[in-house]
Amino acid sequence: MLKQITKKHILALLSLIDKQLSFDVTLVSLGGTALTLLDNKEFSLDIDVIMGPAEKQAEFDEIYFKTIKQMKINPGEHPPFTAFDMGLLNIEDFLKKADLVKSTRFKHITLYTMHIVDILLSKNFRGHDKDIEDISNVFKKRKLTKKDIQVRYIELLKQQDYDVRSMFEKKYQEFLTNFGRLLT
Repeated sequence: MLKQITKKHILALLSLIDKQLSFDVTLVSLGGTALTLLDNKEFSLDIDVIMGPAEKQAEFDEIYFKTIKQMKINPGEHPPFTAFDMGLLNIEDFLKKADLVKSTRFKHITLYTMHIVDILLSKNFRGHDKDIEDISNVFKKRKLTKKDIQVRYIELLKQQDYDVRSMFEKKYQEFLTNFGRLLT
């Protein structure tokens, strides 16, 4: 089983899946998978994607898992998500904010990466050591503005259930304490 899934592996997996599809599907990569596709991380430990609404969900899942097994890739703890249902943050407009992957084209798959600011804020909210390391590594390669982070934070704060908002506010203050100096 592959323990380090590189951009090359992710694109090869999606290419094999794409060749087996007879219908169109939209995929949004998340977390480490998205960071790997964005060249902000060398590898991901698993594949995390959200599948947009599809008429043939069961057929996609069958092809996905068969190809994952064939390539000996760690599918992660979850099958492809069908909504932003990770139980951490509500990001209702993740697809609207997502970035189209333009460097690679598929016949049936339209591939997006979660927006970089959404990745940073969701990783900061979860707060695992690997998430904080990922955030640090993004700032080594990218310049982001405090204004862009703050605008998106406010948008996301409004999307949170009331019982999550105070923790999200607290985590955002930690984000500014830990990474504010790296914002332009």
